[in-house]
Amino acid sequence: MEQDRKHFELDPDSDDTLVVSMHTDAIMDLVCSPYEAAALLWVALEAAGKRRPEGPLTIRNW
Repeated sequence: MEQDRKHFELDPDSDDTLVVSMHTDAIMDLVCSPYEAAALLWVALEAAGKRRPEGPLTIRNW
């Protein structure tokens, strides 16, 4: 359900930004593993950046 998710804009000042959506239970599980959470998010962002016609992502809200 949508209310069970938390959304994070990667660049809040841009109209054309990616939004990371995570389930609140996943966030709670990842709180104990910040390095693993960051690595998983980075891999997902790298993959998304390669598919964007505009090119790689610029992350300003990390």
